[in-house]
Formats: sequence, C-alpha cells, structure tokens
Amino acid sequence: MTREFDKAISMEMWRLADELSVVDAAILITGNDPSAKHTVHDIEVDMSYLEQTTTGHKGFDAAFNALRNAILANKLRARVVFPVDVDPAGLRAVMRAGWPVSDLSGQLLSQCADAVVLQREPDWKQTTVEVEELKRWLRSRNSRPPFFFPLNDIQPKPRPKVRDYMDPSHLRYSAKLACAVAAWEALSDLPKNRPTIKAIRDWVTRHGERYRVGSGGKVPENALEQIAKVVNWKPAGGAPKTGGQVSGKPTQDPPDTAESVRQKQKMQPFDGEDEEPPFL
Repeated sequence: MTREFDKAISMEMWRLADELSVVDAAILITGNDPSAKHTVHDIEVDMSYLEQTTTGHKGFDAAFNALRNAILANKLRARVVFPVDVDPAGLRAVMRAGWPVSDLSGQLLSQCADAVVLQREPDWKQTTVEVEELKRWLRSRNSRPPFFFPLNDIQPKPRPKVRDYMDPSHLRYSAKLACAVAAWEALSDLPKNRPTIKAIRDWVTRHGERYRVGSGGKVPENALEQIAKVVNWKPAGGAPKTGGQVSGKPTQDPPDTAESVRQKQKMQPFDGEDEEPPFL
C-alpha cells in the first residue's frame, strides 16, 4: 500500500515539469514512473548500482522508438543534445532527400559526400521535449495516455445556449411565455384533423409544471386558458373555408324584384344637367 502511495505522489510531481527527457516521456506514456530504478551488477568490477528502469516497462520500446523517429523526422520539436565524446560506432549515414539509392550502390562514403550526411545519435536522456509540444504530437497520433490526458482534464461538450426567455434563472423569465412558446414548437406537426385548442390544452396540462406553470401535476384553469388563447393559431375555429362554389355549380343571381330594381336605380350616378333624375 505504501509503495503504491509513493508511486502516486511521484507521478503527480512529474506533472510539474514543463519539459521532459525523451526517455522520461516514453516511460510516462506507458503509465510508469521515471523515478523507478533497478539494481544492475557489473561483473567486470564486481559492483552493483542502481539504474533507471526503461526496457523493463511494458511498451517502453514502442513508445521510445516512436518519439525518437518523430524527432529525427522533424515531426516533434525537441531540444536535442549530443554526447561530448565522438564514437565512430555512434555515427550513421543518412541519405539526403532526392537521391535514389541505386546511384549510391557500391560507392565509398567519401565518394558520395553530396548525397549522404553523417548523423550522430543524440543523448536521449538529455534531449528534452516540451510537454505541450509532446501533447500536440500525441493528439496528432490519436493517442491520449492517461498521464498526459487525465479524465478530469477532458472538457465537457459545451451545452447549447438556452434562450433568455426560456431560462428560469433569467431576471425577466415568464413561466406562461416559456410554456406557450414550447407548446407552439412542440405542436408544429399537429395533424390537421385534430382540434387545435384541445391539443394545446392537453400539452400544457402534461408539461406546464416543467416551465413552472402550476404545481403537483396540475395547471390552474385560468393559466391554461390564457396560454391556449395565445398559442392557438386557429382562433376562428371550425373547418377552413373554401370560397364561393360549394356544390360545384356556378352560382346565379336571384331574379330581379320591384325592390331590387328601385335599389339599382338609387345607385345609378346622376351626371347630366338636362337629364331628369330617376323616379324615387
């Protein structure tokens, strides 16, 4: 129990680092503690000493090689440090871009200096990478190790903004207004043959309490009536009117009567000076 606690404390302290060595970063990617060490015995001098555990961590080789290759390919920015001593065995020939391998086959290194550059292996325990840059590269690889991306750091998806008039915490919130708007939106697909006012009343009765209209599952009758009048988009009621011809036959004017003739005569204009007005 104490060992696990000590590891948790040590791992938490590693979060304070702005930069990490490539070796330490690879260990943290695997979810292990870079502070862990193991005993190594040197048989030549018959001595034992502590050494940082690296390949002993499961997944270390894969993580380290991915970091190493990304840095050498300039896909991950790092502060590269080289060892002071020059070891010819630590040099490797890297072909410059644009040179086909077939042109270099069988040639000595001195004969193809323009095509090949000698590259030394950096000291990966001293070469460092910034944590934010490392996280950027990890995201580009669609990899989110828990140490660098803890669950409590994952930002929740932003909630859609509530319209002011639908927000109960708003200073000018109106329960009846919010309920009326919600009912109008909810009944947009109401069948034409269904009575509109009844559908509105039924919806408000079921959902009114959600918008603070009524309580205990009941909506006051006066509030129900007011909301229904506001929401109702068919205040005239009844079936929709279709216009003049109902039976399909053209309508005919009724025959003239004595009274209708007198009415028509009254409506005729009187313009001429010599013309007598019609008999009234």
